[in-house]
Amino acid sequence: MDTICVVPRFPRPNTKIHLREVRVEPGGQVATALATCTRLGLRARYIGSVGTDDWGKAQLASLRAENLDLHVREVEEAGSQVAIILLEEGVGERTILWR
Repeated sequence: MDTICVVPRFPRPNTKIHLREVRVEPGGQVATALATCTRLGLRARYIGSVGTDDWGKAQLASLRAENLDLHVREVEEAGSQVAIILLEEGVGERTILWR
């Protein structure tokens, strides 16, 4: 899952900055590419694992909604991948923080 934060400019160290917009969306390069394939009428298969935390449940639900052929293992001990994307408003440049 990606948390997209739109900022007027990138913050300098040790400063605060107002977020213009915050949204949470399904993400990941592979999942996004596969979802695009199914939307274009192609068949696509996702083979992988997700955590059983809230992020993992949301990611799995978004994959199911895309009609992918899913082969997914849910792993209790694993934390799901999370990305926070700082997107500079009007410029389109970004910085990605991930786990």
